[in-house]
Amino acid sequence: MNKVMKYFLIVSGLAVFVGALFQIQHYPNGDLILMAGLLSHFIISSFEISRLKKIAEHLKNTGSDSNSLKP
Repeated sequence: MNKVMKYFLIVSGLAVFVGALFQIQHYPNGDLILMAGLLSHFIISSFEISRLKKIAEHLKNTGSDSNSLKP
């Protein structure tokens, strides 16, 4: 799951970068690419933050045993 989330975050970050570059160069559809990248990055980050909160809560409840969850 970690590799999949990293991949999606990288792709959405690249979309933001390309959209910003298109906007600066005044290429067509730069605003569409930029908004799609920002929206996808926001959604993916929200899921990742909620997943990490659950992991932190689980570690807190188990007495912060580092062997209870494998990366």
